[in-house]
Amino acid sequence: MTPIAASPSILPLALCAAAPAAAMGTALALAGEGAPEWVQLLPKGPRLTGRDGRAWLLGDASRLVKNFQAPVAIDYEHAQDLRAPQGQEAPAAGWIEQLEGRAGGEVWGRVGWTPRAAQAIAAREYRFISPAFTFRAETHEVVDLVGAALVNRPNFTMAALNQLEPADQEQQMLKDILAALGLAETAVAADAVTAINALKTDKATALNAASAPSLEKFVPRADYEVALNRAVTAETKITEGAKQAHAAKAGAA
Repeated sequence: MTPIAASPSILPLALCAAAPAAAMGTALALAGEGAPEWVQLLPKGPRLTGRDGRAWLLGDASRLVKNFQAPVAIDYEHAQDLRAPQGQEAPAAGWIEQLEGRAGGEVWGRVGWTPRAAQAIAAREYRFISPAFTFRAETHEVVDLVGAALVNRPNFTMAALNQLEPADQEQQMLKDILAALGLAETAVAADAVTAINALKTDKATALNAASAPSLEKFVPRADYEVALNRAVTAETKITEGAKQAHAAKAGAA
């Protein structure tokens, strides 16, 4: 799909749903089932490349978030941009009420869904979001997010609106495990197994050290009691000797 034509005074509009021939990519999961409150609207910048070959620049996601004016409609299959100008209906599926820039440069939105759209997402009739935004014709820099649509052929690879298939869940689980172990995303399952085995070895060593401490650092309780009693007895004798000496000196005086 090509950008919608615009006059020189109006920024061109991009509808980021992929062409029919574009391949469907693997999407990321969102927790829970049904329609999520937060959805990903733009992938990580600065270069946004679609599956159909088109590309844009998102140099400053925070500026896009700051200039956002809520609410902005989410429709079905970009009906508000393709069908509404022809006098056809373009009902909203939901309303973007807030934008948020997240770590890594992604842009997410908080959405209030209509009952119909929430049911369609829960039933997996729609699984993806396609953003609609204006951009500068000369530089292709993204200027403003003006809408979005529920689609099943997204142009960007972004988070899905409902639960992943089992194979995708296993892949996401591996990513979570790698992150918890402090390993890079490029690590494989064998690296995770090695790190886990190292942690198990360290744990066994620590438990063994705790159950069998070095005798150079610790003494048996009985020996400690004997040494303590000797010290107390010696201190008592020294104190008594000092008292007697003092008394003798006082008597002589």
